Amino acid sequence: MTIFQKRPLTSASETEIRQAAVNYTLAHSCQFKILSGTPEAIFARPIKAAEIPSTGFGEFEFMGKEPPLMLVVLKGNFDISGFPSSNPRRSTKYTAYIFDLQAGTPIFSATGLTGKYFRNALNDSTLPDDLESVDL
Repeated sequence: MTIFQKRPLTSASETEIRQAAVNYTLAHSCQFKILSGTPEAIFARPIKAAEIPSTGFGEFEFMGKEPPLMLVVLKGNFDISGFPSSNPRRSTKYTAYIFDLQAGTPIFSATGLTGKYFRNALNDSTLPDDLESVDL
């Protein structure tokens, strides 16, 4: 049995979408090495492509009709160094995904969240100023 199974999430509950984000992270530990504990989905909300630039993630354009999207933020203890020999080691507390609910997978992820939007949404003034995109 696999941890993450790609499936449409258009009729899934918010709880199921949050769990899909956690499962995706656990299944892709080569990109998101978990240093300790189990990540927790602490924030989720529908988002439109036009809203994405306000998150600091850049702009998204879709050919044809825009799919339903969900922004999901996970809190955990993630190593984002990239390579085991990377010095110094870099870690972050948050990973964010934008899930395409029709495809059932993220179309974007970021660590080291930035900006007023996330500081306010998560009520966490300790969020770092850097933003690093992670290829999916």
